[in-house]
Amino acid sequence: MESRPRLVIHAPGLARVELGNVGPGGLISGLREDASYLLTVSGATRLYVDDVPLTEANDGYFTWTSGFFAGRVEVISADQKGAETSFYLEIVPAKSKLQTAQFASMIDAIRQFDQRLLLGQASACLGFGNAGMSGKFDELVRWERVKRHGSAFLKCVESITRMPHVKLKPTRQLLPLMQIKRLPSAALRDRRIVALATGRLSEHERIDSIRLHTQVPVVTVDTAANRAIFALLNRFRRAIVGLESWAMSDRGELSDAEALGRRNRRLAMLRSLDANVGRLLSLYPFRAVGKPEITAGGLTQIAANPLYSRAFRTGTEALRLGVEERASAEHLHISPSWGVYETWCYVALANALESRLGVRLKPGKSRFDDVSPELTLAARLPNGDELELMFQATFRSDGIRSKRRAWSLSRERRPDIVLVASRESAHRMLILDAKYRSGKSNVLDAMESAHIYHDSLFLDDRRPDLSLLLLPGASEVDSLEQCETWATFGVGVVSAYSEGMEGIERCVEAIATWL
Repeated sequence: MESRPRLVIHAPGLARVELGNVGPGGLISGLREDASYLLTVSGATRLYVDDVPLTEANDGYFTWTSGFFAGRVEVISADQKGAETSFYLEIVPAKSKLQTAQFASMIDAIRQFDQRLLLGQASACLGFGNAGMSGKFDELVRWERVKRHGSAFLKCVESITRMPHVKLKPTRQLLPLMQIKRLPSAALRDRRIVALATGRLSEHERIDSIRLHTQVPVVTVDTAANRAIFALLNRFRRAIVGLESWAMSDRGELSDAEALGRRNRRLAMLRSLDANVGRLLSLYPFRAVGKPEITAGGLTQIAANPLYSRAFRTGTEALRLGVEERASAEHLHISPSWGVYETWCYVALANALESRLGVRLKPGKSRFDDVSPELTLAARLPNGDELELMFQATFRSDGIRSKRRAWSLSRERRPDIVLVASRESAHRMLILDAKYRSGKSNVLDAMESAHIYHDSLFLDDRRPDLSLLLLPGASEVDSLEQCETWATFGVGVVSAYSEGMEGIERCVEAIATWL
């Protein structure tokens, strides 16, 4: 009897300290972001993390660097036969930036605000379900569900082809009189039948030569249940076609080599599923089904047949979209730690501004269509001004002759948070950019963004009044935190912008003064 594969993870170095050892579906916790690890799985020829293949060293270990994210990572091992096994690693934030409790609190705050903001394209993941809130991440959600449930769905459909649902369908056929047990009423209009019944049939006419049209029951697979599964198969195939296009373009924060590896794996899986769907559609009962449709009658037939019920349930699960708060057996990739921090900064600022200004920020569409923000919150201030709080707004590169109201003098820019205060036709802009950085040299390096946004972004031909960086810890550059610096140069930093720290209050006070 073959033993089940186990994932073993070691710290790099001569000692190679073992950090965890688990079986299929197991979880190894306590790993740190932006760290390197050695992984090995007994019998595995390939290892994947977030569909990215890992490189195997000569000693049989696979090297993996966790990167700048925290959360749960799925590790998939494949043996020589192609059989795959899943394991999980849990990554916690770097100590120099946030405590684990702070990071968890940030995730909870984002979920309460709008959990769609958590979804991203890095290796960390959270549980997801069917609350119908997938939004712009439909393709990512669909990929995860197709990957999890697609093969199982097609196996269930394979079983249906071996024992399809049938019914008797009356069909009009021309049959010899000797094969008809009950004459249809229309037969009385045939002179030969009348002659036969009255004994006047000519001796030149034989009874076995008389043929009549009659309704005959025949077996057919064109049933409501088969039409419903046929419709589900077609929907599944359309989803695969859409995902192939998405897989070609999706790369997240990966290097070119990693993006290519992920793309090749995803496309191979999708094309294998597509080929299987094509094969099933060429088999009975589906090749003989009239049209794809899901009706109440079809669902009733499906519910009464365990084989069909299991196939329909699994297929629906593979195509279902949406996310939910409570964790489930499924997992969906969320933004890396810096992405979570950027999102939390926006959520925290929105909540703090509502409290400080005594207004209610409501979601809506920005009046500045040029920037296409992921999310816009707006409110009318007590003095009559309009305030917009935009998340991830895009300023496209148009140059000095741009006809856009909002544009970038240099290349396309995408600051994390843009505040716009409007009084009639006059608009003022303030930029906030979250940087998941710590240490003096890293902060000084990150200040490049503050200068670029301050100098290159325009709204109605006016630069931002202020461009500030938001930092989770101490900046170690006191001069950049002074209000005098902000007023003189239009740039600076707000440190300690974290859960339970004073940075949020300082930032809101600066915005209130600006307003």
